[in-house]
Amino acid sequence: MTEVTHEEMEAVTARVLDRFTAAAMLFTALDVSNTVKESLADVRHRDISPLVRQAFERGAMGSYASTQIDVNAGGKTVQALLYHLPTQAPDLYDEKMRTQLARPPKKGADKKVTDAQIQDETVSASVPVGQDGRGRVSRRLLANAGLDGDEVLVVVSSDPPLLKIFAEDAEAEEAEDGEPVSFEHPDLLHLSAQMVAVFPQGVQLVARVENECVVVSATTTAALTFDLNGCIPYPVM
Repeated sequence: MTEVTHEEMEAVTARVLDRFTAAAMLFTALDVSNTVKESLADVRHRDISPLVRQAFERGAMGSYASTQIDVNAGGKTVQALLYHLPTQAPDLYDEKMRTQLARPPKKGADKKVTDAQIQDETVSASVPVGQDGRGRVSRRLLANAGLDGDEVLVVVSSDPPLLKIFAEDAEAEEAEDGEPVSFEHPDLLHLSAQMVAVFPQGVQLVARVENECVVVSATTTAALTFDLNGCIPYPVM
């Protein structure tokens, strides 16, 4: 059996964190590691827990906060960090949720790979917005525009409401005012809730390749498809 690499653990952990935050879930590192084990064989909680903590410290969970709570682990009361939106009371994480055990590693578990359904010729795709307020742009769509570095520059316009995404070394004059955003997910770029807030609440968003940047705007296309379970962008037909 091939040993799971650190890079694979990071990628799957990032996907799980995105699913949880997109759904505005309250969770602990144990919830994350138990879910990661559904996709990767032979990983343990001690492997995943530091990845969750580091992701939070980097800001990879967006506006999520952390609160220390008591949990029941094998009949013992121990402390754990609960990750939640600032508007959510930690008490919403009820007694049943606080009484959990680490699941054993799954021998031969399949590795689940996110398929954003973006092809090399795709020039536009939906931008799902999770319940955490963040938008998700396909990294493959960004690559189609030549944006494939470690981070990008995002320029926010309120009139008209637009987001323009440039390469980190873009020479365009307007890119000089861009905010650096690092990639925290193997398949997606997260746009902060503050960036998305320039659009009217509830509108559907689309990203389009235009020249050497990707423009995110509101759309009236009724046929846009979203996978809100994983917040995966789909091509706009």
